Amino acid sequence: MINFCDDLLKQINKNHQDSGIDFINVPYIDVDIRLVDKQYKGLMQCKKMFPTAFKTSYVNTEIKNNLLNRIKLKGKNIPFVNESSLKVQSFATSPLIFNLQYIAFTIDEIKEDDFTENTFNSFDEFFSFYEARDKMQGLVYRGNTSFENYLNSELGENYSSGQLIDFIDRYYDLYKQTDITPKHFRLLYSCLGQYIDNIGNDAFDLFMKSRDGQLSWRDATITFLKSKYSFSSKFSQTICNKIFS
Repeated sequence: MINFCDDLLKQINKNHQDSGIDFINVPYIDVDIRLVDKQYKGLMQCKKMFPTAFKTSYVNTEIKNNLLNRIKLKGKNIPFVNESSLKVQSFATSPLIFNLQYIAFTIDEIKEDDFTENTFNSFDEFFSFYEARDKMQGLVYRGNTSFENYLNSELGENYSSGQLIDFIDRYYDLYKQTDITPKHFRLLYSCLGQYIDNIGNDAFDLFMKSRDGQLSWRDATITFLKSKYSFSSKFSQTICNKIFS
């Protein structure tokens, strides 16, 4: 299913070039229940791989509300709401969070030093660079991303969205003395959760010197994006502007 997630990310980046942090619904592109089922399963896999980048939602469709279609959807275990046209469960995603989590997965899989030898000014530059080297074709989803493994170790497998939210809120308690707001911490965790301690430790040191929580976390995040993802200073600042706005 990595191909589905890859194709979905490309489509989102094409349609939402600003890579905003707000969540947007992923619509169904067909009324054929078999194709709806295929897309639904692909989205379920993306949610599993990138748990903070997706959340469930219901979207309007052109699927006719008749007995046969309702039976088919129930048979595929796809939730829906009865309206004139069926409203079907899908997922919403944040372009910014999805990109950052996908890049974390890419870095884990490629395991090369190229990230420190190049500077990227956009998500497109990052992906284009590795696609040109045929590195993206070699990505393999081996059952769990590093972020999945991390969350499974903390929450157990098959945790709910509510448990994940509660976990992030409890994690916030470890850093709230640095004056980061709950909103900004949740957004940052959603973007870079597997690296939150790296960023948080740096932010804590900066906060002890400046006593400015917002600035400390911004600077720590910018430093991290430049060193781990090889993003340019300007691009790192642009990302932080979206997280800490």
